[in-house]
Amino acid sequence: MYMFDNPTEARPLLLACVKDDNSVRDKALEVLFDIDYRQGRYTSALGWNTMYLHAYPKGEGVQKMKHVRGELLHHLGRLDEALPFLEMSIRMKRDPDLKTLSLLADAYHQLSMTDKEAKTLDTIIALYGKVDSPTIEHALYIRAGQLKEQGEIKEAKRLYNNLIKGYPETSLRWGAMYNLVDIATTSGNIDKAVDILNKMAECDDLLWSTAARAYMSGIEMRDDINEFNRLNNRFKGD
Repeated sequence: MYMFDNPTEARPLLLACVKDDNSVRDKALEVLFDIDYRQGRYTSALGWNTMYLHAYPKGEGVQKMKHVRGELLHHLGRLDEALPFLEMSIRMKRDPDLKTLSLLADAYHQLSMTDKEAKTLDTIIALYGKVDSPTIEHALYIRAGQLKEQGEIKEAKRLYNNLIKGYPETSLRWGAMYNLVDIATTSGNIDKAVDILNKMAECDDLLWSTAARAYMSGIEMRDDINEFNRLNNRFKGD
């Protein structure tokens, strides 16, 4: 019945199939897991997942169950338990799995495993230019911010610029540009900062356009103060 897109009616039959050991119990567990997983009932899905792995450690669906278990545990906030399964999923996949890598990076972040988070973000970013994905877009922004805080300004600039170039329509571009303004201002490249701020001031995003105008006003005020101090010191000398 589940094959006919009627999981509600199929459920009683499936539950009856998993009560006792029989030839279809493993398939019934897989289907129950699939139904609950797709409908977002992660606690229930994890229960079927656990039952399957315990009863059928060499079953046909064991690889799928192990792969998805890390995601389920992550959804439920059980990050310490999720990590080994997420890490195993990455090792099992021949090609990079961006969804799993994203969950793994988030788990490392929440568990304050900074070095492993950075390494995972770098693995995602390595796919820049090869794959078009919001996961890469967010990884670029997060990693650039980390590098900026660590004083790795050149690499941070490169990642911010790659984000703007590779994802010109993303809402993250304004945050990237704002950080580039901060980098330019700190390094004394005021003309570059003003050029970026002028572009931001014309954007449709009220938050970032307002922030850009405020930042520009601060630069202009600082210039006025510097000029006042220069003239004041000059006349004092006279």
